[in-house]
Amino acid sequence: MRPPSHFGYSLPLSLLLFCWLTMGVNVAYDGDIFTAYGFPLNWYTPSIISSGGYEIAMVRLIVDLGTYWVLAHLICKALKGLVPTPPKAGRIFQFLLWLSALISLFIGVAAFSIDPHLTFWKLNPPAPHNAAKSYFISLGLQPQPARTHQR
Repeated sequence: MRPPSHFGYSLPLSLLLFCWLTMGVNVAYDGDIFTAYGFPLNWYTPSIISSGGYEIAMVRLIVDLGTYWVLAHLICKALKGLVPTPPKAGRIFQFLLWLSALISLFIGVAAFSIDPHLTFWKLNPPAPHNAAKSYFISLGLQPQPARTHQR
């Protein structure tokens, strides 16, 4: 019996990382702060058109999914052979990884399907290149904006 392939681990790991871990950027201009999420490209932002809505750039989303898969595949290849596990334990771990990835993906799709505004590439409003930006890491199925520190 052959051991499970890296794809059996890298695909669900990439979905988990995509659903739970992202980068955000706050852009301040014209007296407002706009927040967008995604790594390496911003693909999601709360809509300025309707409260509770989301603007989603589809091509950027696909690029981000591909980036997460490449990173997860490299992680799986790097860990190959470092942690010896019996085949049955590997299959159980792979099943649990897939189960958690699919549940996370289902919850994420349900959350983003409330009021999506789909675009091809650009998110609105486009920020000027010289606008003040701050980056942060966001954990969770619904990314949250960075908290500002007040003194």
